[in-house]
Amino acid sequence: MAKPALWIIMLSHLLLHVLGQLPTPQNVKLTSVNFKYFVTWKAGAGSVPGTRYTVTACNLSRSNGTFIPVKKCINITTMSCDLSQTFTFFHDLYWVRVISITNTSKSNWVESNELLPLRDTILGPPIVNVTSNIQTIKITLDMPLTPHKDNDKPMTVKDIDLSLIYTVTLLDKDGKELALDKVEPDESGKGVYQFKNLKSKSTYCVTATFLSTTNKNTKASRKICATTSPQNADILWIAPLIAVLVFIAGTIICFFVVWMLKEFAHLHLTQSKLPKSLWKTQRKSQEL
Repeated sequence: MAKPALWIIMLSHLLLHVLGQLPTPQNVKLTSVNFKYFVTWKAGAGSVPGTRYTVTACNLSRSNGTFIPVKKCINITTMSCDLSQTFTFFHDLYWVRVISITNTSKSNWVESNELLPLRDTILGPPIVNVTSNIQTIKITLDMPLTPHKDNDKPMTVKDIDLSLIYTVTLLDKDGKELALDKVEPDESGKGVYQFKNLKSKSTYCVTATFLSTTNKNTKASRKICATTSPQNADILWIAPLIAVLVFIAGTIICFFVVWMLKEFAHLHLTQSKLPKSLWKTQRKSQEL
């Protein structure tokens, strides 16, 4: 069975050569990560040495279905091309086509898949930094940059997809999920979150990803692990010491208040037992 199939392939290649037609590019794929766009392909079976490739692009909303040559992707020998400066409208729908060319012949055009940047780009992973304390894991988050600029200022993925928020997941050292929460970025796109009341001297891991209302294609960050610190023995004495000092101070105050009340009561009782005439005389002498 293998020999007839081999002969068919050889005959088809011979026929293409006689007709002056090159094998078409294979697996033409249009991909995007954080709004950076690439088209990639593979050489067709039987492609001759020195084959070149040309890429044309179509913006359905702005070119009425017309494919326009991409300047940096004309007569190239590589099998990929960066289209980040070609696709500048994030809400538009794009396609590309690729053709194989030599000095004497060319192939048929091969179309890629469609791409709508806001819907199809892979978002992430977020930039993640993790620090630990005695019972706390602190996570700082930031947005990755895109190849695009706004008034010469580099744009982040948040500048393009305004709906983006972070989600952070806490795992134990075996990968079991312990907690998950959402983190709203600030105006600069940064986010901060803390997992609190954790066990001291324990290892925890964190991953982060994006959540978008327009795009389900997200990539999580790698797992970052940190170990909470052991509790300091000196710190353990602080709370009991403060409690003892408060108890002693309270006891002293109570004794002082009781002593003052007794003295006041004794003085009042002594004055009440004096003859009225003597009490008045003593009071007048005190007033003088």
